[in-house]
Amino acid sequence: MKRVYLDWGVVSNLKKPEYANIREFLITHKRDLFFVYSSAHFEDAMRSEGDERLLQDIQMLESLVDNHLLSYNQKEKTAHPYLATPSDYYQTHKGQNLDRVPSFSELVSSVDNDVPLVGGLLKAILDIPFPIPEEARSQKLFGMMLPGLPEMPSLGDVIDSGMEEVCLRLSTRRWLS
Repeated sequence: MKRVYLDWGVVSNLKKPEYANIREFLITHKRDLFFVYSSAHFEDAMRSEGDERLLQDIQMLESLVDNHLLSYNQKEKTAHPYLATPSDYYQTHKGQNLDRVPSFSELVSSVDNDVPLVGGLLKAILDIPFPIPEEARSQKLFGMMLPGLPEMPSLGDVIDSGMEEVCLRLSTRRWLS
């Protein structure tokens, strides 16, 4: 059986009348082809949330893939199969900003949910006050690298501020290149 992974743009175009014969061919031969989808299908699509065509695209995707989801584990650099329809995936993830990188504090909170002892220890460390001398704050580069710090920041505030700036620069670079 041949595995098929169609780009979101292809799936989106399959609902158009001029591609009806291709759509019918793919659906007719579904038993000979194994269609899968991934979260990447939704990264661009979620930006169109509220557009009625998004739901049509999800239905088109579902008519091909049934419930065959591939999820990439970045840490392990592996893909794992899951059973979830595109509609279920959308309902679970709609409203999420897929471009937004969670703050370090949010990541620690998720660790706290899974391993409370470690999460509690990390939270205590992040709450340690991290005073910054006024002469350092007055430097232009400091303000660029750590924007929006409170007057008396904690270690967590400093990490979050630095991560926010790095993520902003990386996402800007991605869009400009």
